[in-house]
Amino acid sequence: MLGKVLAHPLTMVAAIVLGILFGMYVPGYHEPLQFISKVYIDLLKMLVLPFLVSAIIVSVHRLVSNPAASRHMSKIVIYVLLGQLAVGSAGVAYMVAAQPGSNMATATMQAFGRLVESDASAETRISLLTPYAGSHENVAISLIMRMVPDNIFSSLSAGDTLKTLIFVLFFGISLASVRKGSNSLVDACEVTSLACQKMMFWVLYALPFASFALAADQVASNGVEPFKVMGRFIVALSVVAVVLMFLCITVIWFKAKTSLADVLRSQQRPFFVAAATRSTVACMPSMTFAMSELGFSKAMSELLVPLGTALFRVGPVVYYCMATIFIAQLYGRNMSIPDYGLVLVASLIVGFSSSGMSGIATISQTTIVCSLMGLPFEAALVLFIAVEPVCDTLRTILAVLSIDSLVALIAPLEREACEPALARITAASLA
Repeated sequence: MLGKVLAHPLTMVAAIVLGILFGMYVPGYHEPLQFISKVYIDLLKMLVLPFLVSAIIVSVHRLVSNPAASRHMSKIVIYVLLGQLAVGSAGVAYMVAAQPGSNMATATMQAFGRLVESDASAETRISLLTPYAGSHENVAISLIMRMVPDNIFSSLSAGDTLKTLIFVLFFGISLASVRKGSNSLVDACEVTSLACQKMMFWVLYALPFASFALAADQVASNGVEPFKVMGRFIVALSVVAVVLMFLCITVIWFKAKTSLADVLRSQQRPFFVAAATRSTVACMPSMTFAMSELGFSKAMSELLVPLGTALFRVGPVVYYCMATIFIAQLYGRNMSIPDYGLVLVASLIVGFSSSGMSGIATISQTTIVCSLMGLPFEAALVLFIAVEPVCDTLRTILAVLSIDSLVALIAPLEREACEPALARITAASLA
């Protein structure tokens, strides 16, 4: 009974609302709450890599053994590229149509100036300059260097998801060609994956308390003034994110061939985990379970969810597009159609290179896109840092739903595969 109450969506919403109010009116206690939220996120991250490694090894081994593997992989590449292009284009189109960074009131512009000038710490000045100094690197070379691990144990220790994923993919493929003892290793990995999912569900019982602590800490640390200053950008990102979320739910509903209520019910847990933790990686077990619950192939879900987490960078791509154009509008820079195309392509490339990043590390990559347009993002970085909790939450929720929609587009429905056999058995028994 208690577990059902803690897992109920209204409990999550109530915890987040109470956390916001607590952060606004009792800000002096945000340090203990910060400790609670950090411990909770660390608990989730503790389970991520074992789940990632074991789930992918099992899924890749099964997928490579499947004659239709090449067809699935071609679908993955096509949907990942086209999906990110579509999402980035939606962000660009909205920014061009709505012009949220143009014609701001004088008082709003003065608030921008005060926030930038008030940040006088040496540490922040260094962080503002560091991303820009690296923006001249060749993005393609940098991406390749980020993908290939020189030491897999070092990558595991550092929590580098992308490098770990590359190694595990190669290992799973090669394991499929090794006959002696490979089934035993795959069985062990499957047990490990199931154990990690079980532990994850135990940890999620504390999610309402963690949600309260996370919300209170964010509001107490950042206040409400940055939200007023960056209001137009938050509204723009929210509108685009909500529309894209709706489209993702529609895709899942259409492919699952079940009721909309069942689809929404299955996405509740990943949604609230994403909202509370702002970590797509931490949502992987919940996403895998949700799509399996809807009837999609469990093996394909366990493969596509980690792959989508690392490669289907929908949240960062749309963020980079919109943030770059917002800054251009803020500084009165007129952009042509080729300029928008360059922003879109650059955002796609930088989105891939942002795999494994989160929070401020993710938004600092916006400097790479801005530098191609000659825009001074380093001067506005502090503003985006101030509202990052809201933006990161939107990016994470959008990423979770988009990954689930990717699974829905590619993974077959297991119940559909069982229906013909069940019909034959029923007919034979009647005869």
